[in-house]
Amino acid sequence: MKTYLLRVFGAVVLLYVAVSLWVYTCQAPLLFDTVTAAAHTPSEQELERLFQFQFTSPEGETLTVFHTHQTTTDKAIVLFGGSNSNAAELALRVARILPDTPIFVPSYRGYPFSTGTPSEESLQADGLQAYDEIMAQFAPKKMIVAGASLGTGVASYVGALRKTEKLLLIMPFDSLLRTAEWHYPFLPMSLILKHRFESVRALAGSPVPTAVLMVKDDDVVPNQRTLQLVKNLRHVVLFSTLEGTTHGTLLEDGRLKAWLHQALSLE
Repeated sequence: MKTYLLRVFGAVVLLYVAVSLWVYTCQAPLLFDTVTAAAHTPSEQELERLFQFQFTSPEGETLTVFHTHQTTTDKAIVLFGGSNSNAAELALRVARILPDTPIFVPSYRGYPFSTGTPSEESLQADGLQAYDEIMAQFAPKKMIVAGASLGTGVASYVGALRKTEKLLLIMPFDSLLRTAEWHYPFLPMSLILKHRFESVRALAGSPVPTAVLMVKDDDVVPNQRTLQLVKNLRHVVLFSTLEGTTHGTLLEDGRLKAWLHQALSLE
């Protein structure tokens, strides 16, 4: 009996280690879903409705930024999408919601229209460079930084380090590590996860006016993680919760338009 129990225990330990190693090895494709993003690439005809420019990272990677207006003199929004977002498709989607506001959507490294390999460090560095390129080329008087889901981790980092009129966070988290621990409570995520996106740390003490939108009972970013971020923000101008929608369908929800207009109108 003792030998049998030892074998069972050994098998459980081996399975636990195997699952942990699998998550560690596969975390990049799980977190940065470039395959789904590529599947959402708009048609050539749709792409003609957008403008785009490219810049080169210090490592020599080519990054593409899609934008909805050729010029801007007042305010503009730089928007960072989620883990499976296609930058061009997202720009087209938001252009329908905010047709009069210039929207800039960077395509992450390794995603359609950009080269390289995505990581927390590269996304944050590219986000800062994209912001700087937009300011240099288009010189909007006011820059609003926005992010959705994973993109809120990039937006928080950029918004804290650059002059930002307002920060719009849609389905944000305080820490990707804490979010991952909620999804995988049985795994040592503090040892496994490489890409942590500590938004609560990035925004600590930041005076930037911030609007937050949460989906009730979100099954991707648990409400606890959003609420913990909001609790630690210094200047929240709007906090809203939408019911009857999901993490994956929020961008298609008609109420998002009203929320965005309300968030943009607040000081």
